[in-house]
Formats: sequence, C-alpha cells, structure tokens
Amino acid sequence: MTRVESPDASASLDEILALSASMLESARAQDWVGVANLEVVRDALLKAVFEGADRPSPEALTAVAKRLLESDRELIELGEQARGEFAAALGQVRQARRAQEAYSGIGGE
Repeated sequence: MTRVESPDASASLDEILALSASMLESARAQDWVGVANLEVVRDALLKAVFEGADRPSPEALTAVAKRLLESDRELIELGEQARGEFAAALGQVRQARRAQEAYSGIGGE
C-alpha cells in the first residue's frame, strides 16, 4: 500500500531541495559562510522531517535523498576547488614574504 504524503511533508521536502539549490548558488559565488548558514537550516529541517510523526512516503524520501547526494557531491567538488585555490594563493603570499625578507636582509647590510 502506498502512503499518501501530507502537504506539510511535501512542502518540507521542497524547502530542503530549495535550500540545497541555494547552497550551490552560494558555493558557486564563493560565499562559504552563506553555504554553512544554509546547511544549518537544511540539517534542522531534515531532522524535523525524519523525527516528525508526519513523514513523507519512502518513495519521496528516496527521490529527495538522490537529489541531495547529487547536490552535495557538487558542493564538495566546489569546496575542494576553492580550498586548492586558497592554498595556491597562500603559497604565493608566503613566497612573496620570503622574497621581501630576503630583499630586506640584503639591503639592510
């Protein structure tokens, strides 16, 4: 027997998917604080959906879980890319600082 979803359960799933989409938009814009803030809200909503008495159907949960996994994979890729860019920029700053220190040491003698 297929369980009928209530409007509240369906709305919660839609909101979870919308939050995931907003997280991706924020990540693409390099707004990692925004991603983290949205993730807190999304996690709380996910918890409420799974702990609530009015749970969505297993089929709906499966469909949403698949979309969340896809979204989160892209978020992870974007995060790893940003981390690599940050590490490269940090390396350049360190190299410039070492060059400046070396140059200052030569000029100060």
